[in-house]
Amino acid sequence: LSLPPGNYTVRIEAEGYETVEIPGVVVSSGETTKLDVPMDKATEE
Repeated sequence: LSLPPGNYTVRIEAEGYETVEIPGVVVSSGETTKLDVPMDKATEE
């Protein structure tokens, strides 16, 4: 995935897990931005 440099909010969704949003992720030109995101299992209601 290639994005222009800037600040982003990253939203991660996976079936069976709570959605996670991470604001303020900085993407710089010519660099790889890596995130390690712990995800909690979704609670059943």
